[in-house]
Amino acid sequence: MSPRSFLSGSESVAPRAWTSWFRGHGRRSVKRAACVVAVLLALVLGHGATRAERAPRATIDALSKARTLRGRARRAAGEARAALVERACAELERAWTGAFSPRDVGEATLSTAALCAASGNFDTARAWLQRWIDTYADAGFDVEMNARMRLEIAHLWRRSEHFERARDAYAELARDVRIGPRVRERARLGIASVDALQGLLPVAERTWIELVESARTPSVRVDAWLALARSERVPERSDRVRALLEQLLVNFEHDAMRGDERAERARLRLQRHR
Repeated sequence: MSPRSFLSGSESVAPRAWTSWFRGHGRRSVKRAACVVAVLLALVLGHGATRAERAPRATIDALSKARTLRGRARRAAGEARAALVERACAELERAWTGAFSPRDVGEATLSTAALCAASGNFDTARAWLQRWIDTYADAGFDVEMNARMRLEIAHLWRRSEHFERARDAYAELARDVRIGPRVRERARLGIASVDALQGLLPVAERTWIELVESARTPSVRVDAWLALARSERVPERSDRVRALLEQLLVNFEHDAMRGDERAERARLRLQRHR
């Protein structure tokens, strides 16, 4: 409801009627009405702010503790590392019970899953990622975060040598036009990795070359070139690989001069291989 309809009790008040009302009641009445509006707004907004502040506090604390524990776990080893990972997972479990944004819980889930995977607990890592998807993705929350979860699951299938499942998961992402180019191009890198692991090196190399030449994401172009440079067939085509490197450096330098920070970071990564 607009201010004038609040004061008049009508949704449509003509300018002349408003002028007459103002002249008839004077400035003091307007001030009283403005005070009423201000009090009502303060009550409504204040109530919402209190709920917003109180509801996520337990989640904020849990996410903070989980982040600290993950950092300690990365520096630990053996049983100490396993214990810290378990405690981090327990804190993340607490975070799920609070009212907080899907993206914040998603970032924590990705970090915890990565830690579990680094410890060889691929099933546990997949379970965390799938839980976020089941909880938030079907409700329409954050398409890009959902894509990142699916990409990590595909990586886990590949790392645990379930190559066909990995290929299917990567292919589904690469075809998904709802998501941005970074995840789709990462999925194509994943398919090439599966091809290489299954002995289809020429197929993998074609994908790497295509990504080096045409990917929109600078880091993907770098990773594709590095994968190509590490392949066993490189000695037979070292001149082509070197030419691709030089062309990439020229492209990144040009984009960096226009203020593209991602291109500058990519250029610095590749500079070491010149």
